Amino acid sequence: MKNRKKNNALPITLPDYYRAFQIMHGILLNEDSTPHKACLFFANAGAEILSKHFKLQAEPIAGAAFYFLHDETASVLSFADLTEDYVSSNNQAFHAWVQCGDWIIDFMAPLFPEALKDTGVNISIPRKMFQKNLSSMADSLDVLNKSGDFLLSPNTELTKHLQRGLAEKLANADLVDIASRWFVKTPKKILKEIPISDGKGKLTEAKLSSITIQGAW
Repeated sequence: MKNRKKNNALPITLPDYYRAFQIMHGILLNEDSTPHKACLFFANAGAEILSKHFKLQAEPIAGAAFYFLHDETASVLSFADLTEDYVSSNNQAFHAWVQCGDWIIDFMAPLFPEALKDTGVNISIPRKMFQKNLSSMADSLDVLNKSGDFLLSPNTELTKHLQRGLAEKLANADLVDIASRWFVKTPKKILKEIPISDGKGKLTEAKLSSITIQGAW
């Protein structure tokens, strides 16, 4: 049997990625949350949007993650429990992303500047899209050496644990559903804001995020 040629086409376009991010970020701001610490919501809402609107097999995954973000300072954003010779993830030290076939999509990537600042590294980095084929992932931390390099270590048990916890909070599922219903593919027009109920009859207006992104990692 002939080898199948690898499909290099991105799962979604930059404009659609950006629109999905605007929706998710806008919802989180409306909920008074800390968006750059809400990777699980980004992963679940992103997977839902990819599944419903693009008919793609998308799955939220949690585990340890490392992103090389700045060449001059060799700054690596890490989401992991690090010891001298061991890397692991747990419910206090993890990141979440979407796996879509052979592709990794991180819808929280435009907020990497805030996440990096939280680690004590206060440098200017751009806001970009993150969609990468698994074939381009680094083999180890030692070979993370240029902007855009990444290393992910999925944790199946942690993913199941976090997803169970998320499912137990109905409000989280509602927000994921709202994100999916709000989304429409570009170039169709999208509502700039939508009403969201707090479950007690009070309505607030969630607005599309005003953050802009440029290009991709």
